[in-house]
This record gives sequence, structure tokens and C-alpha cells, in this order.
Amino acid sequence: MRNLAAVLTVILALAWTGCSGRGTGASDSDQPERNPQANSAARKAGRAAHDIAQETREAAQKAGRKLKEAAKEAREGWNEAAREERSQKKQK
Repeated sequence: MRNLAAVLTVILALAWTGCSGRGTGASDSDQPERNPQANSAARKAGRAAHDIAQETREAAQKAGRKLKEAAKEAREGWNEAAREERSQKKQK
């Protein structure tokens, strides 16, 4: 009886996995055919998105450099004012 149950379990398991359609050519026929024009439009959209992302990255880097330069100038001005203040206190 155990052997019969084991055999039936194996048969049912194989039948169940066989019906899932994985690993067969059936899944390939379910997908729509590739259209070169659709791929071309998708490729153009992807290229445009990539170009925009690159331009945005470059603009962000440029803005970052300008901000760093401005911070450096502000820090230099701050330090210069502090030095002038100290020198004026020493003179008095």
C-alpha cells in the first residue's frame, strides 16, 4: 500500500509540474513577436532618458563645484573679518 501511495505521489507531482508550462516552448509562443520599430522607439526613449540623466548629472556636478567655491570664499571672508577684528582689538 505504501509503495502504491509513493508511486501515485510521484506521478501526480510529475503531472503537476508538467502542466505548469515551464521549460517548454509554450511560453515562447505566448509572448508577442518582437517588432523592430517598437524596439527602435523604446531604444530612442531609453537613449533620450540616458542623455537627460547625463546632462542632469553634469549640471549637478557643476552646481556642486560652484557651491564649494562659494563656501570657500565665504569661509575666507569670515576668517579675514575675524583677523581684522583681532588686529583692531590689539591696537586699542
